Amino acid sequence: MKSSTTAVQWKIKLQKLQDAGYTVEYNWVKGGGIGHMFYLQRKRIYRLQISATELRGKYHMAWCVVIPAIVPATKKHTIFILNNNEVF
Repeated sequence: MKSSTTAVQWKIKLQKLQDAGYTVEYNWVKGGGIGHMFYLQRKRIYRLQISATELRGKYHMAWCVVIPAIVPATKKHTIFILNNNEVF
């Protein structure tokens, strides 16, 4: 994060996603960019990358929304990613 303003904006966006019922985690990612979806077969979850990757040692990490692969029929997951990389 480049400035304190950017950090505050990210905290607000992450809080909005958490308030909407999404699980947001800072995870290791293989590659890709914002909007890239990873499927973890053993954990049976999808990870939707919502931030740019940051190098931590030899590996990359990014903020991801965690979505279970088996979703109850009563819940729907819709995430909108705008062109300017804002997530709502």
